[in-house]
Amino acid sequence: MDKVKKLINDIKTPLLSIFFSFLVGATLIIFSGKNPIEAYAALFRGAFGSPAALSQTLNKSISLIFTGLAVSIAYQCKSLNIGGEGQLVFGAFGASLAGIFIKGLPAVIHIIVVLAVGFAFGAIWALIPAILKIKKDVNTVISTIMMNYVSFSVVSFMINTFFKASKSDFVTMEQVLDTARLPYIQFSTFRINSGLVLAIIAAIVLYIFLNKTVSGYEINAVGLNPVSSNISGINYKKNVLISLLISGGLAGLAGATDLMGSMGKLYDGYNPGYGFDGIPIALLAKGNPIVIIFTSLLFSVLRVGSITMQTSVGVSRTIVDAMQGVIILFIAAEYIIVLVVEAIKKKKAGDKLWFL
Repeated sequence: MDKVKKLINDIKTPLLSIFFSFLVGATLIIFSGKNPIEAYAALFRGAFGSPAALSQTLNKSISLIFTGLAVSIAYQCKSLNIGGEGQLVFGAFGASLAGIFIKGLPAVIHIIVVLAVGFAFGAIWALIPAILKIKKDVNTVISTIMMNYVSFSVVSFMINTFFKASKSDFVTMEQVLDTARLPYIQFSTFRINSGLVLAIIAAIVLYIFLNKTVSGYEINAVGLNPVSSNISGINYKKNVLISLLISGGLAGLAGATDLMGSMGKLYDGYNPGYGFDGIPIALLAKGNPIVIIFTSLLFSVLRVGSITMQTSVGVSRTIVDAMQGVIILFIAAEYIIVLVVEAIKKKKAGDKLWFL
């Protein structure tokens, strides 16, 4: 019974956030002079209305799952990683290098190598904010978001100078080798990138890691109370470093799987926005890696379905951006309410608070 109550409590806020986001979206659609029922019908038709549409929705969710997981593990250690987009781009760059220049490997081995390099490049890009955090206690929100723009510039410079494809009218790198491409699972027009399997496995592994291992327990303990955990012998700095490196690596995998599954070659200006979407995806799931699979699917539905909503009904895709903003607003509101309630309890207990 306690587990059921906890489950209901965990999903209550996410469901309310989604409900009110659709309600606000409907209001905005009405003000724009369109029918919200027709608009939402088009949204879901664009996401699920055909095998091809469903394939696109599921394939789009792959990178979103990885970036959601990336935010989740960093947040478990109370280090909010806003740099997922930069780590994703850097991971895609590393995967592209491995996919182009490492030759002569069987497809299975080459895919594993490229994924490992993508993970490593994402982790390397997260290493700088991690060091700043454990050495100088620099806020990870500030350091990671600044590293995004450094990543975009560095990768753009590398593509334009050293790795530009010789026979291309556009600024891109060379196509990765066929042995580095992720295979598809196909039934007629239903075509799923096998990266989806990898993303689901990653979510399961991360769930087990956080809930069933000593290292996962330590990361959660540091996140709950860094002072008490440090007194108990849990190394605060080590766990912050580990969580941020894994976070960056998972974001790097988002870029690697996007490159290996859909693009095939990295282009200048690659910046899909999955890293930023990972933040509300993880917070909406309350950091639960399994639930992140489903919240990622929700955001994928909004991304893919909004195109049909715009083309067939004439409703702007910015409505979807507003809906995502409402979801974030409700998530933030819940955390603010919790903080205020805890503050009031402390005030009643006689503790002095700076704002009460």
